[in-house]
Amino acid sequence: KLNLNKNDFVVALHGIIHPSKGYKQIFLWWKKIVKDYKNWKLLVIGGGEEENWCRNFVRKYNLQNNIIMTGWLPTQKDVNLYLNAADCLLVTRRNTQENTGVIPSSLYHSMPLGKPTIATGLPGMAEIIENGISGYVFEPDNYNSFKSVLEEVYNNPKKSKQIGKNGIKRAKESFDPKLAAEKWTQVINESLVYSH
Repeated sequence: KLNLNKNDFVVALHGIIHPSKGYKQIFLWWKKIVKDYKNWKLLVIGGGEEENWCRNFVRKYNLQNNIIMTGWLPTQKDVNLYLNAADCLLVTRRNTQENTGVIPSSLYHSMPLGKPTIATGLPGMAEIIENGISGYVFEPDNYNSFKSVLEEVYNNPKKSKQIGKNGIKRAKESFDPKLAAEKWTQVINESLVYSH
């Protein structure tokens, strides 16, 4: 369905295509990256406000072989199948005040899949991902940092596979509702003790 080859390096990005997520920046960077790495593919799963801009960009710069856009998929199972076709997963946000401290649901969906997850190094996401241990972060608005992290994953598949596995564990620690409830209960109990 996706026309991928065994030698392709696939980076998946999924969710609502919205200005706050930085799709325009990623597409501009991808245009530069594929000059050096012709076998790299950006798999964009989802749709939304900026989808037409993205599709026009792909056509304008003849990037159909390097940027694959699926549009909305019918079920979460379908999304997971496409995500599992990727070598790594990308979770991005623009470096803006509104995104400071945001932990996007795509991070929650990506880390448990066991693929190395790469995220914008903004407060919130950078607190969940332990860089180089349970995922990777790149410096916001920094093309060289973005490219360098992707090269790290591409050039070190064994290490990246382990980091993906570590991401599963980190996701359980960070996103498990029972653990979160226990931690909140502990904080509330401690604050009650200190208030008396």
